[in-house]
Amino acid sequence: MNLTHSLLKRQLKQCFGELDEIPEDLQRFMGSVNAAYLEFDNDREMLERSLELSSQELLKANSEMRGVLAAFPDLFIWVDQDGWILDCKGGGGSKDYCISMKALIGKRVQDIPGKSVSIKFVEVLQKLKSSKETTNLEYSITIDGTEQYYEARALPILNQFLIIIRNITDRKIVERKIDEQHLFLKKIIDLNPNLIFATDKQGQFTLVNRSVGELFGQPVEKIIGKVDVDFNINEAIVERFRNDDREVIELKTEKLINEEQVTTKDGRTFWFQTIKCPIFDDKGDVDQVLSVATDITERKKTEGELNKSQKLESVGQLAGGIAHNFNNLLTVILGNVSLATNYLSPDSESFELLTNAENAIHSAKSLTQQLLTFAKGGAPIRKVTPTAELIKETTDFTLSGSKIRCKLNISEDVSPVNVDPGQISQVIQNLIINADQAMENGGSITIEGQNVKEIPMGDGKRNHGEYVKIVVSDMGTGISKENLSKIFDPFFTTKNEGQGLGLATVYSIIKNHAGYVDVSSKENAGTKFIIYLPVACQSSGESIVKLKTRPKTSVNAKINVLIMDDDPFVLKIARKTLEALGYVVKTAKDGADVISSYKKLMNSAESIDVVILDLTIQGGMGGIEANDELKKIDPNVKAVVSSGYSGDLIMSNYNDYGFSGVLSKPYNMAEMNMTIQGLVRAN
Repeated sequence: MNLTHSLLKRQLKQCFGELDEIPEDLQRFMGSVNAAYLEFDNDREMLERSLELSSQELLKANSEMRGVLAAFPDLFIWVDQDGWILDCKGGGGSKDYCISMKALIGKRVQDIPGKSVSIKFVEVLQKLKSSKETTNLEYSITIDGTEQYYEARALPILNQFLIIIRNITDRKIVERKIDEQHLFLKKIIDLNPNLIFATDKQGQFTLVNRSVGELFGQPVEKIIGKVDVDFNINEAIVERFRNDDREVIELKTEKLINEEQVTTKDGRTFWFQTIKCPIFDDKGDVDQVLSVATDITERKKTEGELNKSQKLESVGQLAGGIAHNFNNLLTVILGNVSLATNYLSPDSESFELLTNAENAIHSAKSLTQQLLTFAKGGAPIRKVTPTAELIKETTDFTLSGSKIRCKLNISEDVSPVNVDPGQISQVIQNLIINADQAMENGGSITIEGQNVKEIPMGDGKRNHGEYVKIVVSDMGTGISKENLSKIFDPFFTTKNEGQGLGLATVYSIIKNHAGYVDVSSKENAGTKFIIYLPVACQSSGESIVKLKTRPKTSVNAKINVLIMDDDPFVLKIARKTLEALGYVVKTAKDGADVISSYKKLMNSAESIDVVILDLTIQGGMGGIEANDELKKIDPNVKAVVSSGYSGDLIMSNYNDYGFSGVLSKPYNMAEMNMTIQGLVRAN
């Protein structure tokens, strides 16, 4: 038993003394015991080595875990059941948490800095004890003047609690910026005048801006979740909206709708140009449709007005085309009537009848001029005109046969005005007709005329100067406050018939005369139109037009007049009229004929004193070109331009084109005589 275990040897010596004295029958047993001792030692050595290795690995793992926790940005706090802090790790440096970890260990949760924060942690631990479920909380503290935000999570681990605290300040800043951007975008969407809205696959509104709410007369929050049919009365239009949305969803592409109509529950109708865009979900499917609708209602109205204007312009062009020929006919008629009155006594009944016919012819001319004035601008052909006489003659003619009474209240000293008599007569006529129509059951009109030193221009402003104020008042139905600001708009009318050109023409004419027109009215209390026209400058040397002047039948000296017109009837009556006035008359059918005649007579006893040139000659040289050629022959030529189309700018600006005078068709005997006499006297 050389390999006897030391412990067994010691025990055997105590019992038997020497090992040789052990009975032989026990030695075999002792051998088994010795083997067991040796095997036990071997197992113990192995166990010790294993424990040593495990302890080292555990220490290493624990050291590694502590290193990881120390570097981790989150703060880990272990707390026992009574709220004592057992350990504190991590945090990446405790500065961000305003906590000294060493000072914290061994303290209670109540000792965590910040009273409001510690109270929250105490409440969380109490909740954990009862629920055993993870609990979250958020809090903030101020560090060095800057607010820091934290998120804490508390959870039970065996008989302890683990609190994990994370600094979420950066996340909060990002969230705040996102919220600010969201609010900013919401304001942009809300302030956008366009309708901006989104609908889901069921057609329910998921987003609407303020403009949508204003259109439907509903708060924005009450529109969310509703559908189009809740706000539109036309189901066919609503179905078209849904079809457009389905198309965008199915094709996954945007769609532009140039025009679509919306009729609200209260009966208002609007037009929109709309673009619809798909909004995709995470899977790439379209789950909403975003729409931006631009209100084009005013544009539609403007287009409608433009169409009317274009039609009116076409009518104006047509009227302009026939005005020349039409006024040529009136010239022949007026010339004959005017010539006939020259042979009658002013007291005779025939004279009065022919004078009425003469006035009617001038009114017939104004019918074409009314359309031309509005369609082409109607530049006025100004003449110094007696205001009182113009008002009286227009009123008498307009109210002839009417049951309406008229009271004239015109100052005796009212000044003459430098105007186009036909156009101003047209203005007064339109106002009287409006007043007449506003008093279906009869009534009276008052027309006033007086001199004033200033005119109101609105907003308390006044324009100082010499003006004639003409007021036309009636006792009719009046004009509503809503319509009062629109009455001068083209095509606006409250009547069942008519195009609404009368007051628009009034405004256009007065504006072209550097005047001002105003109106005051109340429903069922009558209407008052006020017109201001500049007083004629007496230093201009122009003589006042006498609207009913009977011309002298002879002139003091021999005056040669050459008149050109392509209408033989006009030439014929013009010759008779001028000869009746005592002039020597030559005629020409076109510009070439005028030039030839002028050259022949230029250095003779029959040299031409005044030339009257028709502006337009069909198939020949007209008045402008003929005048230019005459000036080459005789720079001192006295040429008068004449036309039946008084809307032509040449007629209102004849001096700019080298003419010395103007004679608008149809003209009467007095107008011809006054024009020629004015040029002869000036010469």
